[in-house]
Amino acid sequence: MYLPPEDPSSPVPSASSISMTPKPRMVIQRCENGFKMRKLNDDVEEDNDSSKMESNIRHVEAENKLPVVSEPEAAAALVPHATKPETTEEEAQKVCAREQLYKLCGVRHWKAPLYTFFNQDGPDNTKLFKVEVSVEIKEVSGITVLECLGDPHNKKKIAAEQAAEVALWFLKNMRRSAASSKKKSDSITSSTTDLFRSASSKATTKEMDRIDHLFNQYANTSSNLIDPEGIEELCSNLEVPHTDIRILMLAWKMKSEKQGYFTQEEWRRGLKALRADTLNKLKKALPELEKEVRRQTNFADFYAYAFRYCLTEEKQKSIDIETICQLLEIVMGSTFRPQVDYFVEYLKIQNDYKVINMDQWMGFYRFCNEISFPEMTEYNPELAWPLVLDNFVEWIREKQA
Repeated sequence: MYLPPEDPSSPVPSASSISMTPKPRMVIQRCENGFKMRKLNDDVEEDNDSSKMESNIRHVEAENKLPVVSEPEAAAALVPHATKPETTEEEAQKVCAREQLYKLCGVRHWKAPLYTFFNQDGPDNTKLFKVEVSVEIKEVSGITVLECLGDPHNKKKIAAEQAAEVALWFLKNMRRSAASSKKKSDSITSSTTDLFRSASSKATTKEMDRIDHLFNQYANTSSNLIDPEGIEELCSNLEVPHTDIRILMLAWKMKSEKQGYFTQEEWRRGLKALRADTLNKLKKALPELEKEVRRQTNFADFYAYAFRYCLTEEKQKSIDIETICQLLEIVMGSTFRPQVDYFVEYLKIQNDYKVINMDQWMGFYRFCNEISFPEMTEYNPELAWPLVLDNFVEWIREKQA
């Protein structure tokens, strides 16, 4: 067996001059009942008189480059011939197995197959040729040399054709085996994924059952809602007053739509997000919920939600001054204490406004975040501030003067 030289133009060394560490080998030999395979790294006795057969592939003589062929085209070549070519005419009509093997090696980016022939005496002192084709198979684990032997024949070309057929037969079955292994592996992976999903689904179901059980402890059985009485009982068990900002934050997390009421869907949404399926877990989740809400990215949304949550009537768009003052104390009191104190005082003594709308409410949030207090040097009444804030700033400046 000879490995092809790296440079196609370099001469092929003789059998006696080659000395190198052998690569893993598989030897496939054609026999009467099919093919037989030798073990990996079996020693192969080679005839000392063996010599390298010149390539009989026509397009290789013209250009020593692997052709660009599609994988499907090459895959179609992986079917060995059932009968031996006996005549030149039959040989010409058949698709050349050597050319198919050459194209397949090109598609898979392997080296070109290498043919070696051995002399053998036949009946009546006829001279026969036995051909071995070597293919270097590149895999992730390394390179394996496939050596395939054809039947002896009095024509070199036909003997080489038979050796190529044996190589094609093996490569076809090797590919089927690899596909079967991949299919089996995918099946195992799929089964594992299904098992994980099943376990995850069961755990989720149990968690939701516990959340529902907790809901039923506080829900009104006739309306299937947690009403104001249920919320008061919940606050008592959580050991927080019902006016605590964390109860409003819990409503925000649930995306509760109606003040003083929690539906089962809202309850599920909020407690699942908090991963709290017991009263004790819910109690422990409240401090983390407060940290989440007070992040700058969330607080503006929470501040706007607090206003909408207090719109208790259909088509209501504004909130009375008394409620707004209480809401400001709850939502903004701990963060912007001086601004809230002054604004609440102003709202209680002024006579121009009976209610506050969403635009005015959000304007005060912007005022607290953008205007230094009590200097208010950045405040410009020419900008798009709500009129109630213009009046508020003017009132403060008069008071300061």
